[in-house]
This record gives sequence, C-alpha cells and structure tokens, in this order.
Amino acid sequence: LHALRHTCYVGLTSLMVLIYAVISRSYEANFVVNPGAFREKVNWCGSLEDMVFAFPIIALSFFSIYNVLSVHSALVNPTRSRVKFVLDGTIFLCFVLFFVVGMGGYLYAYDETKDNILLNLPLNYPVV
Repeated sequence: LHALRHTCYVGLTSLMVLIYAVISRSYEANFVVNPGAFREKVNWCGSLEDMVFAFPIIALSFFSIYNVLSVHSALVNPTRSRVKFVLDGTIFLCFVLFFVVGMGGYLYAYDETKDNILLNLPLNYPVV
C-alpha cells in the first residue's frame, strides 16, 4: 500500500478537472450561448414525495467516504473533538463536491442529462 500513497492526488486532480469541465460548459450553455435558458428549462421539485424519493441517492453517495474513519489512528492527539472535526469536514467537503458536479451537470443538459456526466460533454471539448 505504500506504493499507492500518491494516488489520492491523481484522484483529486481528475475530480477538479471534471468539476472545471462541467461548470465551464454549464456556464457557457446558460450565460454565453443561450442567456435565457436557465429560467426556461429548470424543473423545480414541487412535491415532498419527489424530494424524499431522491434522498437515498444523496445519502448513499456519502458511503464513498468510509476510508476517513481510519484517519483517526493517524492523528497525533485523537481527541473526540478532533475526530469529529475530521469527519464533519470530510462529509461537508464531499457534499460540496457532489453538489457542484450534480448542479453543474444538470444546468448544462437539464432533463437530457445522462447517467455518466462525461457522455454529455462533446469529445472535441479540450478539457475532456
């Protein structure tokens, strides 16, 4: 596992490139090419039942952060407050990243958003 210690940097860099690609295409599609598209195409959720139906998707997305629990053994002084700070910070950071990519992808393709966000982006887009 020592040989894989730098793979987190590769993953974070690829995530940042993906976020940049999605947000830049979303901005271009909504404010440069068609400035009024945002007001015309956004589908707002109007019922509590639809929001409750989508909640498991959001909750299950946080299962990808299970590795952070082993971080407490690497803390110099693992007090309850420091472990709580690490866990809360990780969950908040994951939420922000998931939210930014999800909203950017939705605002780019609206209801034509595919399961794999990269399928919405053209192959000739330089970032992708």
